[in-house]
Amino acid sequence: MKKFTFVVVLLLTIAVIRWQFMPTQATSYNLLLISVDTLRADRLGCYGYETAQTENIDRLASESVVFEKCFAQAPLTFPSHVSIMTGTNPTTHNIKDNLYYKLDEKNLPTMASILQAYGYQTAAVVSAAPLNKSKGLNKGFDWYSDVEDITVEEDSKFIAERTAEHSVKIANDYLEKMTQKSDPFFLWLHLFDPHAEYKAPQRFAESFIHPYDAEIAYTDYCLGLLFDKLKKLGKYDNTIIVFVSDHGEGLGEHGELSHGYYIYNSTVHVPLMFKVPSAVKKRYTFPVRTIDILPTVMALLDKSELTDYHQSTREQQSEGYDLSPYFTSSSKENMQPPPLRCYSEAYYVYHVFGWSIMTSVVEGDYKYIGTKEGELYNIVHDMHEKNNLVEEKKYTGLVKKMRKTLTKMRKNTGVSQTLNVDDPNAAALSAIGYLQGHKPKIAPTSGPDPVEMQDIIKLITNAQTQMFLRRYTQCEKILKIIVDKDPKNIMAWMLFGKLYTQMGQFAKSLQAFTKMEELCKTSRFARSGRIDALIQLQHLDKALNLIEKTFTEETGAERDAFLHSRKAYILLQNKNYRDAEHSASKAREYDSTLPSAPFYLARALQAQQKYDAAVQQYAVAVKLQNTYPQAYYYWGECLLMMGNKQEGKKLLELAQKQNPQLSEKVNALLQKY
Repeated sequence: MKKFTFVVVLLLTIAVIRWQFMPTQATSYNLLLISVDTLRADRLGCYGYETAQTENIDRLASESVVFEKCFAQAPLTFPSHVSIMTGTNPTTHNIKDNLYYKLDEKNLPTMASILQAYGYQTAAVVSAAPLNKSKGLNKGFDWYSDVEDITVEEDSKFIAERTAEHSVKIANDYLEKMTQKSDPFFLWLHLFDPHAEYKAPQRFAESFIHPYDAEIAYTDYCLGLLFDKLKKLGKYDNTIIVFVSDHGEGLGEHGELSHGYYIYNSTVHVPLMFKVPSAVKKRYTFPVRTIDILPTVMALLDKSELTDYHQSTREQQSEGYDLSPYFTSSSKENMQPPPLRCYSEAYYVYHVFGWSIMTSVVEGDYKYIGTKEGELYNIVHDMHEKNNLVEEKKYTGLVKKMRKTLTKMRKNTGVSQTLNVDDPNAAALSAIGYLQGHKPKIAPTSGPDPVEMQDIIKLITNAQTQMFLRRYTQCEKILKIIVDKDPKNIMAWMLFGKLYTQMGQFAKSLQAFTKMEELCKTSRFARSGRIDALIQLQHLDKALNLIEKTFTEETGAERDAFLHSRKAYILLQNKNYRDAEHSASKAREYDSTLPSAPFYLARALQAQQKYDAAVQQYAVAVKLQNTYPQAYYYWGECLLMMGNKQEGKKLLELAQKQNPQLSEKVNALLQKY
């Protein structure tokens, strides 16, 4: 009888919660998901950071249910966001890294695909290459604005991110468009600015000692523009806003400056808050996970039946926990913390170096990290993980229990994923610090423990910093130290290649990328580096032969737009315009967002006196990349050849403005025509 009474009370409680948050058909809630990349929770004012300038985020927190201990499931952008969007652990969705992997849209529904099926307008604005639509997270979005890889003539320049102001402007445009319709909307805005390299606008940079804090303040300012837009459109009060980060930043803690290497709280403790109309404003200190966002949102929108997914397959269901019962007026006093185990994993060092992966589990007041010796921390009193309790006898039983739990959770039971060694985002990801490595032949837990390799990690991050600061001599010295200690360190050779490219020492760049490819035979990035170095050295025949060899020997290479674009450039230099046109057309076919493809196509068409077609392709190139002086120059030349002197002169002046070094060529061309 008591059990029956308890069940009835529980069902009534759930019914009341559903009724409280259930929107009527006339007032369906909108959903705004904001994910700020690389944002530590403890660098926000609302999480206790006294010197923060985060007034917009803090104001949002004051209107929200805030979870003070939320843990990300991976310290990398792509796998963490897949966990957020699917409500599943990496052991289920099986996305382990920013590179190699693509979300299999046939296996796992996403937040967007669920809401789209329910009639929501869906739009996404993402600000960095790890989330480009080619990675698969665009499933379910009506509009998906991402960041393209951009290649310009004679210099590989990969645009891997865009600023918060740019992304917020696009998001506000989407809001304008979506609010003109009566259907509710789901907008996902991803901002990347707190990610290294830290380059906040001067007015923010000059106000902070650490440039990371300046980037956060700048991001907060831009979010204020977004919130103002929502209010102006009259949608702020009727929109559920979820604010979260995908992971944090090491900032030197535990010897980690950036993220991805370890899974200490500096990189997996993230902010999480829900602004929900009519919900009571609360703060909770018990541990939760980013995978809990999906089922919570679906419950708040009264779409929870869709989170069951396919009942016949356990791993295709959401593994998250519905937190919405904690949003009511009486929940804090009467409800126990949810019985959650927070799992996190880091595979980056395994793919790049062949080192062991790192995994951890948080349960209750404790966190266990599965290093070879094991680490145990009390996260109530020691969130910075300074006091390892693993050797204390009174914790022996707890350590044994949590180690067993972690081993069980770590086992891969997820959907099958194929490593994509030809990831089209490889170059762009390298531009923001991620190395394209390889699939090691050893098991993920049999390599060296990452904590034992801390000195190497410090040297690598220091070398990256010196390169960013253009202190090339210091960077070179550090890289030499690394390869003396670890001659097979792939990242060191990749950094050597990038360093010598930036220094204009292309013979050394060629040697470095060749060594990198010897160590990592599947690395398309290393092969591309070799090709570019050969082009810069004017070894065009060797570069062309290497491209043809790649097409012949590597699966999938024939669809590589970068290779076709580079081939088109070489053929243009050899005045083989017909074949250049064919190669550039192939590049356009395989990647419509690559500006160099229409540019080279236009050059080939112009050389064959197909002026009208050339003009069309120049227009496409500058639409894809507005700052493109070479395109404006040759477009202007083409118009002059067609007798359109007025428009041609305007384009030439624009080319000169974008690149003053073109002044002499522009003046000569104007005198000629």
